[in-house]
Amino acid sequence: MAKNVIIDNGQYALKFGNAAQDAPHTVPNCIIRTQDKRVHLGSTLSSQQSLRDLAVLSGGLSGIAFQRPIRKGQCFQWNLEHQIWDNGFIDSKVDSGNGDFLEDSNLLYVESPITLPKFQNMTDQILFEEFGIGNLVRYSAPALAPWLDSFGDNENYKDKETKYRNFQLVIDSGFDATWIVPVIYGIPYYRAIRKLPIAGRFLDGYLREVVSFRHYNIVEEPVLVNAIKHQTCYVAVDYNETLNKLTRLKKNPRELINSELSLSYVLPNNKTDFLGHPILDKSKIQSLLLTDERFLIPELLFHPQLAGVYKAGLIQTIKSSLDAVPELLQPLLVNNIACIGGTSNIPGFAERIVKDLDPEVPVEAQTKVSNYSNITNDTSLLSWYAGKSFFANGGFEKIKMTKADYAEFGAEYAQDKFSFKL
Repeated sequence: MAKNVIIDNGQYALKFGNAAQDAPHTVPNCIIRTQDKRVHLGSTLSSQQSLRDLAVLSGGLSGIAFQRPIRKGQCFQWNLEHQIWDNGFIDSKVDSGNGDFLEDSNLLYVESPITLPKFQNMTDQILFEEFGIGNLVRYSAPALAPWLDSFGDNENYKDKETKYRNFQLVIDSGFDATWIVPVIYGIPYYRAIRKLPIAGRFLDGYLREVVSFRHYNIVEEPVLVNAIKHQTCYVAVDYNETLNKLTRLKKNPRELINSELSLSYVLPNNKTDFLGHPILDKSKIQSLLLTDERFLIPELLFHPQLAGVYKAGLIQTIKSSLDAVPELLQPLLVNNIACIGGTSNIPGFAERIVKDLDPEVPVEAQTKVSNYSNITNDTSLLSWYAGKSFFANGGFEKIKMTKADYAEFGAEYAQDKFSFKL
């Protein structure tokens, strides 16, 4: 019997595994070049032990340069992606090294909400002709999100004919961009899809500049910057109120240090600790005292102009998407919001959306963000779990493209079956 495999080919991380698994394997989707000019696969950054080994071998984690096979949501370097996949499969022990993990498998491949046909055709060719898969379904992460409600034993949807939410507004905030995708009866409403080019990568870059200007020079420390963001940043429910409170506290340094708004982050010593960590003792030597940086950086999602980027913020982008949807459907969408992607892991993200979006929607509409903590607390993995539900409820068998279909009709058949037409 063919195995059911889910691959979420994200720009920051590759999530993959058999649909029968409890959780996916995760591998950084990149290659890196260290300061000693050696090239390594991104999997060397996936654990504390591998980070320690890399730091010892290369003399530290400074000056690491990243190369990613996916840019702006398009997988344009399959020669590189192929190596990352092969190494990830073997390291995770799902493949013996002979390519048997994907051979004749039923593959659910998760891609960007808007992928150009040229790159989709290339992907289909690689999957069928090089990896030898048996059947394929190509879906975007937001299109899968409605299936999260039928994950496991959800009593609210057990007896319904459809195993997904009929109307859902998906906010997919990942590494390169934040996508707003209305999904109606399981199909993305393409004319209302909006893209905000601010997400994890942009936040990392601005955090690096702010900390380097105010504290220590960490321009050559991309791994450290990412660790600081993940461990210290949060979205302020009310940015102005939080900023005013911090301004008052700064008049008395002792009160500021003892305040919950400040946090010390111990810098790595490159001997026993290579990423650093936050601590409660704010007098620690060789540490960063982070105050407004903690909530200023995520605030760029809502007000990019704080960084000199004059684009619509997240709430304005959501409003633009809703305006392109029939008016009668808008209350249904804002009542069923799903936040997926790694950047939406930042604490306070969902609460801020509810607070800021409520005044912008019709008075009869109630803004509500779905909570999927019963599935996982890591929102970057939600699309993989949605794929697991997609398999379990028979969605794959209904729309799959077989190897025989590909051989007979070619890549254009896949475009008609899974994709939009430009």
